[in-house]
Amino acid sequence: AEIVGGRHVRTAQAERLNALRHAQKSFLTDADALPAAKCSVFFEAAEEAGGDQYDVVEISPGIHGYLVADIAGHGIESAFQASILKALFRENASLLDTPSETLYMMNRALRRNLVDGQHVTAFYLVLNRLSSKGYYSSAGHFPALAVSPNGEIRKLTVEGDILGAFEAPHFQLGTFPIEDGA
Repeated sequence: AEIVGGRHVRTAQAERLNALRHAQKSFLTDADALPAAKCSVFFEAAEEAGGDQYDVVEISPGIHGYLVADIAGHGIESAFQASILKALFRENASLLDTPSETLYMMNRALRRNLVDGQHVTAFYLVLNRLSSKGYYSSAGHFPALAVSPNGEIRKLTVEGDILGAFEAPHFQLGTFPIEDGA
């Protein structure tokens, strides 16, 4: 009877995690809803729901912001924090601020919302197709890759502190030219 009960508990836990994964996906942006952003997304949680997040916003016609982030940890707390992160990104992404300034402002709000020891890595890119320039900053996240029309790959790397850990973090700002077809 114990083994059957243990299996029942494991099955119930697996069903709850699966429901949480589906709920997390509902918070993610549908990249197809913004065709002018010219992006596609593949997202799959490894085992359970967690703090993985991405978002795409139109800042102005011809100017889009792209955020990829990961909140340390897994489970319902991190999934909930990911929805807060998305709201903060949408509130702070603007035409007037650079990606580094946006990450700095997001950090201020995240410090009030994250639990002890929790932090966020993020990469934020603004593509201005009107001026053919890209601007980006990183908060301890993996670099993005820019692929030129001829297939040349360029890592977009800059230094930056993780979000949520420091009161006054530092984020470098990188720029690059956008080629047609890149």
